[in-house]
Amino acid sequence: MERVIEIDGRPVKFRATAAIPRMYRMQFGRDVLLDMRLLQTAMEAAQKKKAALPPQLLGILENLAYCMAKHADPSFQAETVEAWLEGFGPMAIYEAMPQLMDIWRANNATSVASKKKQDPPTGK
Repeated sequence: MERVIEIDGRPVKFRATAAIPRMYRMQFGRDVLLDMRLLQTAMEAAQKKKAALPPQLLGILENLAYCMAKHADPSFQAETVEAWLEGFGPMAIYEAMPQLMDIWRANNATSVASKKKQDPPTGK
């Protein structure tokens, strides 16, 4: 799944594939699937309470966005998440959170149709 999102007035390409969990683990030493589950749970709770996400969880989004942007662009220059984020306004990446989450979900959606259950052979 690849998509261009406008962030802070400029187009940024993001790519989510099966390589992202490995890239994330190598870069940050964490499991992206567990981190995304934490983020999703926190987002749902924040929406119910009409509250903001806890600041420590915003780092998960920043890290995921960094990996997805780096994966999408062979000429990616930023060596760190912080260096990459410096190219945007203070809240720009968080405004793109719904679109980033959509890319992540679309990549993780099951794309295989279930097979119809067949009766076992009768042995005749």
